[in-house]
Amino acid sequence: MIDECLSGHDLGADRDDVAALVIDELRRLHEGVLARYRLRPSEFAQWQSSQRQV
Repeated sequence: MIDECLSGHDLGADRDDVAALVIDELRRLHEGVLARYRLRPSEFAQWQSSQRQV
């Protein structure tokens, strides 16, 4: 899914670095930073639930 989102942007040689940054930010995601990303608690809960199923 990250690759799909990045495919619409011309990142050149920085593509792998941007993908790694996105993955790192997702790993650090918690309820205390939801406002930073403009996420609702329900969206966060849905995302957490989908991650447990993987």
